[in-house]
Amino acid sequence: MLTPYFPISYTLLQIGTNIASNTNCTRWANKSRLRRHQKMFRTMLVEDSPSFRQLVKDNLQDQFPSMGIIEAGDGVAAFQKIDDHPPNLIFMDISLPGENGLELTKKIKANHPDITIIILTSHDSPEYREAAIRSKADFFFSKGTIANDEIFTLVKSILLTKGFNADGSDMRCGEDYNPARLLVEKSITR
Repeated sequence: MLTPYFPISYTLLQIGTNIASNTNCTRWANKSRLRRHQKMFRTMLVEDSPSFRQLVKDNLQDQFPSMGIIEAGDGVAAFQKIDDHPPNLIFMDISLPGENGLELTKKIKANHPDITIIILTSHDSPEYREAAIRSKADFFFSKGTIANDEIFTLVKSILLTKGFNADGSDMRCGEDYNPARLLVEKSITR
């Protein structure tokens, strides 16, 4: 069984967010305005194989029904979609037409350092893992692990760390959103 190259606890500390400072929800008392600004956790699949992209999409939608999923078959399409509407999470293949996934990861991280990138590839070797680290990818998984509970546990922890419910819906801007209550609940559960 493959594991991410960073322990989950380390990465969660690294990518953690402060819920109370979320600018999208600073007016939480105005519920009608909040409903219009609710956000969905967005995941991008950057994969040149349509059948594998569909497999990943189906697995993610089964586990996280409120997650928005965007697809791109190459680096050019991915970069354009990222600039238009940045996702929260990207599953990145290494072998892509044109620019490879590692170079694309470097560019994305330079412009959008808060996006979590998981390299998902069939090239599972120490050299590729080291290259993924140099490219600033957050995690590295073999394509054979996509139906594995380990990757779903990781995605769930990323969702929660970024202020979303485990199904991909936004916990920060819901009907009863109150950032003070969320912070108290978090401190009680620790």
